[in-house]
Amino acid sequence: MNLIDLAAHDGFLDIVKFLVEHGADINKTDKYRWTPLRAAIKNGHINVVKFLVEHDADINKAAFDRITPLGSAELYEHPDIVDYLKSKGAK
Repeated sequence: MNLIDLAAHDGFLDIVKFLVEHGADINKTDKYRWTPLRAAIKNGHINVVKFLVEHDADINKAAFDRITPLGSAELYEHPDIVDYLKSKGAK
């Protein structure tokens, strides 16, 4: 897990913004092909999810387990994130 993954996972939007502004790759994956978007989704940080999506996070990128961000939001029971991702065209 890298710094942007940790910030997204813990919901630290200001840190995520700072890292993105300074060149962090929001679609970079860890060894399980998790992205910062999926890390934010896991803990229900919709503010971080929205920021990442607005900055071109891949909303359909599946992880090693073949679960997409939308599937992850459904799995972790975050209906607000499910609705948001669907509104952005997630599959």
